[in-house]
Amino acid sequence: MSSSSALRANAFEHLKWFQVLALLEVLRECELDDERQIERRYRERATGYLDTAAFLGDIGIVARENQRIVCKRPVPDGGTQSAKMVLEQILGSRNRYRAEVFRYLRRFRISVGDVTYCADASTRSKESPVRNFLMDLRIITHRTQGDCYVVDPAHISLYAHARQASTGCSPARLASRLAEREELALAAETAVVALEQGRLGPALADRVEHISLRNAAAGYDILSATATSCGVVSRYIEVKAVSSRSVQFFWTENEVSVASALGPLYHLYLVPVGLGGELLVHRVMIIGDPNSAVLGSDDWIVEANVRVCRPRVIGSVVPGGCE
Repeated sequence: MSSSSALRANAFEHLKWFQVLALLEVLRECELDDERQIERRYRERATGYLDTAAFLGDIGIVARENQRIVCKRPVPDGGTQSAKMVLEQILGSRNRYRAEVFRYLRRFRISVGDVTYCADASTRSKESPVRNFLMDLRIITHRTQGDCYVVDPAHISLYAHARQASTGCSPARLASRLAEREELALAAETAVVALEQGRLGPALADRVEHISLRNAAAGYDILSATATSCGVVSRYIEVKAVSSRSVQFFWTENEVSVASALGPLYHLYLVPVGLGGELLVHRVMIIGDPNSAVLGSDDWIVEANVRVCRPRVIGSVVPGGCE
């Protein structure tokens, strides 16, 4: 194995979250930018300064030059906000840390509303650096029952993003804008499958089917269910990954026809995509009976023939979460 390969495979090898947090706290508290003084203060709290400072430099939080270390972003007060900033920086650009996080998360699979992963002792040992870092950030947790790891529901979009970024297809296909949109659409559908399984719970989770994987012409992507006072009825879901700014989507004639026929059983799930390309699943917009709610409403601009839909006022469509 080459040294570069070893570097990629062990990005988190000498990195601990408490060390990162300790250096961030020193940087926030210290008014000077003399790296020697900052390192001395850091060593009063933790070890591993060089690896920790290098990490913050690699993800763009600090700049180091001529014995100076300068924060490029304001350091928040508190571990939760610091964790959010660090995660944003890891995901904000192509780097070895993001690559390893994505590699690890792609080993998880959706099962009865949860995103889980089980591994043998040898594999766990090899994965412990990245796994422990993600656990400290509360992105994943360990479940004693079944002895597996679970992606926290608040971070399901990160899992979908990791799946989306998979390099399982050819370079030519990845270079295609159309293929990128297909990957994004599949990631959004995968995230909604997990969302629906979680909404329905173990008793009804098996009612959720990812239809588009076997029938792209069905006119909807996912078959789910809705529990009513009269029993359980089918819920037909068409998933659209949309810009978080414009909320615009394309609706095919076939999908419109199916929506018209199914009426209130048909739902649009609009999954916003952030500026960095991440899926904001926690802000999903659910529109029931969209044939009436979109095509029959003055709240949407609908262009003829191509069915380009966007709300007249962005704030008029409120993220609804799960119904």
